[in-house]
Amino acid sequence: MAITPIPRLAVDAALRVGRLPASTAARLLRRGSSPSGAELAIDRVDATVRGVAGQLLRDEALQEDAQRRAAATDELERAARLRTTAEGIREEAELQEAEARERAERERQHAAEQAKARKQRAAERKQQQAQNARKTERNRKTTARETAERKRQKARDNERDNRLQTLERQEEALEEREVALRTDDEAQRLQDAAARAKEQRKS
Repeated sequence: MAITPIPRLAVDAALRVGRLPASTAARLLRRGSSPSGAELAIDRVDATVRGVAGQLLRDEALQEDAQRRAAATDELERAARLRTTAEGIREEAELQEAEARERAERERQHAAEQAKARKQRAAERKQQQAQNARKTERNRKTTARETAERKRQKARDNERDNRLQTLERQEEALEEREVALRTDDEAQRLQDAAARAKEQRKS
């Protein structure tokens, strides 16, 4: 017996009217262009009801429509799972990328701090070397001045000793001369005294 399309149309109309509030609310909760889980659940219920109605009404067209809708819902659910998996992978990749950037930034900062510390140590070593060089130069000049001063003092001491020795020799010569003069004077006096004594005897 041929099935009139009237029951089929009635089922379709009833389902459209019945799912309208729920579909509207589910679309409001949708994120992006993909159907939400609530929308897929509504489509699944719709396909199930159409299948049951098709069996009760022995309407093959309604049953085939229910199968097509169920298959489409299966595809949408599989696509949703794939999108969820892809989003999870993308979020994980973004998280790893963010962690890699943070790690790279920390390493860059650490390297910059180490380079700054090395530069500071090098500057300190250079400054210390310059100070040591200046100190060494001052010590060298001081030692040279002290050595020169010791040489000059030694020369002055030698000169003084030489002058003293010269003076001592001159003094000794003078003393010897004085002794000689005194000896000559005493001899002359004795000679004069002897001459006077002789004159006195003659007279």
